[in-house]
Amino acid sequence: MDDRARRFRAAAFRYHRGKSGRGVRYPEELHQEGVSYAKARQQRGDSLLAISRDLGVKPVTLSRWLQQTREPEFRRVEILTSSQSVVGSGGASGVTVAMPGGIRIEGLDLESLILLLHRLA
Repeated sequence: MDDRARRFRAAAFRYHRGKSGRGVRYPEELHQEGVSYAKARQQRGDSLLAISRDLGVKPVTLSRWLQQTREPEFRRVEILTSSQSVVGSGGASGVTVAMPGGIRIEGLDLESLILLLHRLA
């Protein structure tokens, strides 16, 4: 274990006053430091298990932190011009939204589409 991991563990211990287990929350500064440290160690080829052991956090917690910091993935979309008519299988016209999980919503007007996008964001 290096000095950076020791400092992280000491700060986490002070913050939590020795408590551990479910529901322990880390302040944003510690969270960011843990992610930065883990990424540097992963680039050197160290395992997630070894890194989490050195930091004193559970592997699942560290894995979640790393996933939350990933850049969002772009997905292919098809945009139809306003002159093209969109007609769903039920004959409804309007905008059709097809989501990655296979969910398809047909016949949306512009106002409904905006509301849907706001709720999904």
